[in-house]
Amino acid sequence: MVDSPVTCLIYTILPNWAPKVARRFHLPSVLLWIQPAFVFDIYYNYSTVNNSVFEFPNLPSLAIRDLPSFLSPSNTNKAAQAVYLELVEFLKEESNPKILVNTFDSLEPEFLTAIPNVEMVAVGPLLPAEIFTGSEPGKDISRDQSSSYTLWLDSKTESSVIYVSFGTMRSKIEGEEETEIEKIASFRHELEEVGMIVSWCSQIEVLRHRAVGCFVTHCGWSSSLESLVLGVPVVAFPMWSDQPANAKLLEEIWKTGVRVRENSEGLVERGEIKRCLEAVMEEKSEELKENAEKWKRLAIEAGGEGGTSDKNVEAFVKTLCFEVV
Repeated sequence: MVDSPVTCLIYTILPNWAPKVARRFHLPSVLLWIQPAFVFDIYYNYSTVNNSVFEFPNLPSLAIRDLPSFLSPSNTNKAAQAVYLELVEFLKEESNPKILVNTFDSLEPEFLTAIPNVEMVAVGPLLPAEIFTGSEPGKDISRDQSSSYTLWLDSKTESSVIYVSFGTMRSKIEGEEETEIEKIASFRHELEEVGMIVSWCSQIEVLRHRAVGCFVTHCGWSSSLESLVLGVPVVAFPMWSDQPANAKLLEEIWKTGVRVRENSEGLVERGEIKRCLEAVMEEKSEELKENAEKWKRLAIEAGGEGGTSDKNVEAFVKTLCFEVV
């Protein structure tokens, strides 16, 4: 049993009941927004401005393909949309809402201040410490697990490898679903003549390797941040939730990648993927690498000890009357 009283409740997006409980017991609560500030701005403005063309104050113009999928006119997941919009409405009822955002000041300066009555505090990138110190990954990643793909990467020339990952999927019932590896077993040999397929890898370990020159990503926010912090250009292949908006940021705002374009049926054809890969690896490689290196430097400065995010966290803690050692 802890004798000290609870000073503040910090909650994330999905448990939208948590701040309601805090309010009931007159306990301060703060949202930890685990997507970019830009995406929060979109949700907040969407719930405030009745605008069918998605022109919001202090934000760039948005096409439907740039919206978080839960706000798209074709969205069928009304439950997820309700969670986000209910959260925004709750914050509007707060007198001085404050939000901790997994981003950093120099990455989204205009989006962190786009909503005048909401204080957004950049506390990211919230990633493992070894990214900022340059040390080896933690002990939870054994050498046995990583040796095969690490040795394979070691055999490749600098910036010659395209890393493809669309996040981590876990089967709820073991043995019920075939793995992605099993699904492609029929042509695995052909693929491994030019590449390597693994069921798991340390994404940080792969992205920080000198051989990796491009990251084909679904643009989840953690993956997007890792690409920025590790300075790897991307082919953005968004699918749902915040990913379309993240892809817009990567391509148009931060200019570290190229986004795939869907055909009239909403599908991405193989020729389009080839176009994007050639753009990142050849045509725009120098420009994208230069931008990626810039954001890498700024991200490490912000997230390291004494950086802007470090200072923002200290200032936030002081406002809660915690004793800061």
